[in-house]
Amino acid sequence: MSGRPLAPAARAASPAGGAGGSAANGTTGQALVASPVQRIRQTGSMTVVVGARQVQADLQRLSLLATAGGGFVASATSQAATPGAPAQGTVVLEVPYAQFATTVAQVHAMGRVSSLSTSADDLTGQYVDLRAQIAALQASQRQYLAIMTRATTIGGVLAVQEQLDSLQSQLQQTKAQLALVDHETTYSSLTVTVTERAAPPVPKRPPSSWDKAWTSAVNGFVAGCQAAVRATGPLAFVALLLGVLYWVARSGARLLRRRGARPAEGAGA
Repeated sequence: MSGRPLAPAARAASPAGGAGGSAANGTTGQALVASPVQRIRQTGSMTVVVGARQVQADLQRLSLLATAGGGFVASATSQAATPGAPAQGTVVLEVPYAQFATTVAQVHAMGRVSSLSTSADDLTGQYVDLRAQIAALQASQRQYLAIMTRATTIGGVLAVQEQLDSLQSQLQQTKAQLALVDHETTYSSLTVTVTERAAPPVPKRPPSSWDKAWTSAVNGFVAGCQAAVRATGPLAFVALLLGVLYWVARSGARLLRRRGARPAEGAGA
């Protein structure tokens, strides 16, 4: 029982049997894949430079802009200003496909756009293929369920149940992929970074005449010391060597006098 009826359903679950599964299901599979609507995935990223202390306010404006157009904010981060780094924030907007170009234009009007990139990918073929796979898997499930009702042995029931579990796992994975493609083509993703305009550098105060005179005096003194060291370097080495020789000679003379005095003292005693 388990060997003969399992073959047709197994062929329906295989890639080659996808068309057979749709035919076994009548017109359901054809209805799923007929006349597909074009599926385009749009993504973009922008960097907008705004005035001082406007980052937080503009991030809120971006959130309102997304929700007003039927979208939402997928994520948002912000960073306060630090010495040497201006304040900035980043939001990821998910907006309806038809609102993508309008949203880009609205963000462009918020400040000076320093960078802008967009891309579009046609996912229509992938979308249609995933729907066809789902139709074939569902047809195979119905066939195995029909076989299950005619199974008369425990082995046959277990074999059919194993196939049903495998089909259910494949069906869930394929549906998840289809849901992802559906979301990516229904909503377009736009990443916007808002950064504060860097403050102009503070001009340095020109040095006064006293500062110039003091700096010149210090530089002259240092230069004179360096010249003296360079000029007296060999003489200083000779003087140091003579000093060492003098110290050695004097120490030796003292040692000899001490040794000569000891025998004389012994003779007197």
